[in-house]
This record gives sequence, structure tokens and C-alpha cells, in this order.
Amino acid sequence: MNTLLHATLGGLLFTLFAYTSACADVFQWEYIDPSDPSQGVQASTTLCPDGAGLVPGVRFNAREKDLTQAYLSGYLLHYSNFSYATLTRADLSGSDLTDSYISNATLTEANLSGANLTRSFNRSSDYSYANMSGAQLSYASFRSESNVMIGTNLSRANLSNADLSYTDLTEANLSEANLTNAILDHANLTDAKLSGATFTDSSFENSDLTNVDLSKAALNNVDFIYAVLTNTDFTDSNIQGARFSNSLTAAQLYSTASYKSGDLTGLKLTHHAGLSGWDFSNQNLTDAIIGGGPATNADFTGALIKGIAIGANTEFTSSQLYSTASYQEHDLREIELYGDATNWSFVGQNLTDAQFVQATLDGADFTDAVIKGAYFFNAPGFTDSAFYSTATYQSGTITGIEFFRMDLDGWNFANKNLEHTTFSDSSLAGANFAGSDVRNTRLFSLSNLTFSQIESTASYQQGDLSGTEFNGSDLTGFDFSQINLTNASFYHCNLTDADFSDANLSHADLRTASATNASFARANLRGALMQAGFTNADLTDADIRGADFGTSGLGAEQLYSTKSYKDGDLSEIGLSNKNLSEWNFAEKDLNFASFAGSELYDTDFRHAKIVFANFSNSVLRGTDFSYADARGTYLERVLKFTFPRWPVFST
Repeated sequence: MNTLLHATLGGLLFTLFAYTSACADVFQWEYIDPSDPSQGVQASTTLCPDGAGLVPGVRFNAREKDLTQAYLSGYLLHYSNFSYATLTRADLSGSDLTDSYISNATLTEANLSGANLTRSFNRSSDYSYANMSGAQLSYASFRSESNVMIGTNLSRANLSNADLSYTDLTEANLSEANLTNAILDHANLTDAKLSGATFTDSSFENSDLTNVDLSKAALNNVDFIYAVLTNTDFTDSNIQGARFSNSLTAAQLYSTASYKSGDLTGLKLTHHAGLSGWDFSNQNLTDAIIGGGPATNADFTGALIKGIAIGANTEFTSSQLYSTASYQEHDLREIELYGDATNWSFVGQNLTDAQFVQATLDGADFTDAVIKGAYFFNAPGFTDSAFYSTATYQSGTITGIEFFRMDLDGWNFANKNLEHTTFSDSSLAGANFAGSDVRNTRLFSLSNLTFSQIESTASYQQGDLSGTEFNGSDLTGFDFSQINLTNASFYHCNLTDADFSDANLSHADLRTASATNASFARANLRGALMQAGFTNADLTDADIRGADFGTSGLGAEQLYSTKSYKDGDLSEIGLSNKNLSEWNFAEKDLNFASFAGSELYDTDFRHAKIVFANFSNSVLRGTDFSYADARGTYLERVLKFTFPRWPVFST
């Protein structure tokens, strides 16, 4: 029995040794039948120049190895290193090289058909005339000015999310490949074949596509900005949402499947030298951009232009607008006009969410137009009378309209619903807001807004300015006492001498505001962002639970004067990035409070509740935590971490 066992084990060991030795080399391939190459290849008995002793497998290290004509088909080669390797005419078909490093390698005429190179890193390598048909290359990186893929066969390959920036793809074949969300910026694709490929959401910015075949390709939302499109074939391609600069010609546009079907939705013709004489009749141009040079005599008859953006230099005319189907149907929602619209008629038009950006509107007629949500940015000529003539104004509900850098002096907003309306960086001298609803209204960067205007509103009279945003405005001396300012915003405001006594400022935003001499006596500041300057500000008996005073100018005596401090409840308060040395928090409820980044020299936390409080990056020296309840306290990266007076943690 023992003799038989020893013999059997010996045989197994010999077989295993022989198998290991056989696998410890990389051989070149040979044709199964040299007279009929179509039968494929197999491993020969000829070693690769550097094939001796190499064991192909996971983390295979072939760095600087000469593996010319290597037979490595079907191997599992995850995380392998082929940098500076020579793999000329090598057969890696069907192999899995996921996450491998292939830098400065030579793979000319190599066979990687059906191989998996997902997330592989390929820099300065030469894949010229390699066969990579059907390969998996999603998230692979080929980004390098030295990457060469001249004549490479990438047909039917999956290159989704791959980066091919700067790569030389001259005469490459990417027909029917998937390049969804791929990056091909600055690439050279001269004479490449891309027919039937999917490029949805990809980018060819600054690429050379001279003589490229993009027929029947899916080019939805593709970016061709500054790409060279000389003799590029777009026949029967889909280009909805694609962006082009001045390289695209009218003939190329007309050849696309999108144009032939009348659907140019989202097409962006930006930075274009000119569209004079182009035919957009009966096209769906919803959300398209027509920009750049003149569109003189371009035909928009019967076109749908909802959401279209028309640039200032297009010389777009009123007659072109009037000829569109959208105008005829009174549906100009979301349209963007940047040019001269002097004396244009918008009578009865639905201009919901339309934008007039630096558009000249002298004499324009807005009678009975709907302008809900419209955006007027530095649009000279839009007068108060034009505004009053709109159906929106007549309805009394002006919600969502945005006025930026507009002269609104003396305009009448009395008794109007202005919720979610924006007045930004505009002049409102003498404007009438009496009886208006300004809750959730944005009053941004207004230098001449007066207290009397705010006081006259129905919202103020009813004590409710909740959600109103005053960001960047000068509110010196304004009286907000007893007003509901829940979720209001005073970001970067001048609040000098303002009165917030007895006001409800819960969850309000006062970041970077200047509140010198302001009064917050008895105010509800729960959950408010109070990173403001508080020089001489009065916080007597204020409720500051959950308020964030991080980086603010809050002083110790101001804190001690609050109702929350007197009641011993400072839970969830934010006091991060402050110098709190020698402050007294003894016996206070500081559960979930934040002292992150603060200096706490000799600060008193005796008998305090600091459950789940945050002291990360703070400076603790001489800090007294005697008998504090510190369960769950966060102390990561604490500086000068000493506890001379922390004898007991309460449990």
C-alpha cells in the first residue's frame, strides 16, 4: 500500500512539475494550416524572444519584454503590466486585460479581437493596424499625443466612456462601435470609418474629421465644437442635440436623417460663421441654438422654435419669427432672444420662461402676452407700460419673473403676487410694492431698496416674510421685529442697526452678513446660519439652539446673554473655527454641537452633555471635561490633545 501511494504521489508531482514547466514560457503562434489561414492559429514550439520563464496570468509582468508574435489568446490577465513591451503581431484575442497597464508598448498588427481591456491604461502605445474588433474597452484611457491607432480595426468594439483624446486614429475602423460618452477631443480621425457607430453624449472638440464616414451614426448630443469637418459624411446620421461650430455646411446638415425627418431638436449651431440662406422650414428646432454669424434670408417657415436660443449676431428678423409655426400657434415658451427686437410684436404670445438677454425691446408690443417665469437681463426698451399690458400683469400674479440689471424706477407692483419673482442688481427707486405678496421673493443686491417699500407690502403688514431672500442688499436700519422670517436669506447683507427683536429667524441664512449694532433680542434663531459679524449686536434672550455661529464674530458675553445659554440648552449649536478659550460651557446641554477647528484653551465643559459633539481638528489644552457626558464624541485629528482635567467620563 505504501509503495503504491508513493508511486502515485510521485507520478502526480512529476505531472504537476511538467505542466508548470510547460506553462512557464510564452511561445509564438503559428497557423494551424499555413495553406489555409482561415482555420486560425495555435501555439507553436518557438519561444518568443523574451518568452522563457514567463507565466501568463493575473498580474502578468511583461514590462520591457519582447513578445513578438506571442500566443496569449484566451488568458486571464487582469492587472497585467505590458509597459514598454513589444507585442507586434501578438495574439491576445479573447484575453481579459481588465485594469492592465499598457504604456509605451508596441502592438502593431496585434490581434485583440474580443479581448477585454476595460479600464486599461494605454499611453504612448502603438496599436497601428491592430485588430480590436468586438473588444471591450469601456472606461479605457488612450489619452496621449503619442498614442497611435493608425488603421486599427475597432469595429463593433465597446468604447463607452473611453478617453481617446489626442490619439491618432487615421484610417481607423470604428464602424458600428459603441462610443457612448467617449472623449475624442483633439484626436486625428482623418479618413476613419465611423459609419453606424453610436457616439451619444461624446465629444470631438478640436478634432480632425476630414473625410470621415459618419453615415448612419448616432450623434445625439455629440460636441463637434471647433472640429474640422471637411468632406465629413453625415448621411442619414442622427444629430439631435449635437453642437457644431462653423465647420458644418448646409449640405452636410441636409444629408442627416434628423433633417430629413424634420427633427433637429436641441441642435446647437454656435460660433457659426453664418447661416445665411439655410433652410429650416418645417423643422422641429425645439431647444436649438442658432448663434454666431448672420442668418440672413434663412427660412424658418413652419418651424417649431419652442426653447430656441437666437444669438445677437444672427440678424434674425421679425418676419423670420412671424413665419414660424410656434409664433402662429402663440407658443414661444422658453425662447431666448439676444438681438434687436425693436418694434417686434409679441401680442398674445405665450412667453412663459422666455429669456430676453441684452435684447433691445424698444417699441416691442407685449399686449396680452404671458410672461410667467420670463427672464429680462439688461433688456433696454422694456418699459413699465409694456409690462402692464401683459396678461400676466393683468392677472395680478407675477410669480417667477426675473429682472436682472433692469431700470424699474417708479414701476407699479402694488397688490401683486410676487412670490418667486427675482429683482437682482436692478434699480427700484420709487417702485410701488404696496399690498404685494413678497414671500419667497428674491431681492438681490439692491442698493436703493427702502424700508418703506418693504413695510408697505401685504407680507410685512401680515408679519410674514418667510422665504424672502435679500442677498447682498443694503438693509441698514430695517425693522424686522416680530416678523416671521423662517427660511429667509440675508446672505452678505448690510444689517447694521437692523431690528430683528422677537422675530422668527429659524433656518434663516445670515452668512457673511454685517450685523453691527443689530438687535436679535428674544429672536428665534433655531437652525439659522449665523456666520456673520456681530459687533455690538444684541442677542439677549434669543433662542439659538441648532444655530451655526462658526467663523462668526459672536462673543462670549453675547452667548451668555441668550435664552438658550441661560436655560442650559445649547444642543446642536455650531461654534466651529472660533477661539473659545476660557469660555464657560459647564453643565450645558451641547449634544450634537460642533466645535470643529476651534481653540479651546482652558475652556470649561465640566458636567456638560457633549454626546456626539464634534471636536475634530480642535485645539484642546487645559480644557476641563470633568464629569462630562462624552459618549460618541468625535475627536479626530485633535491638536495638542491633553486632558489634565478629564478624570471621569460619565456613562
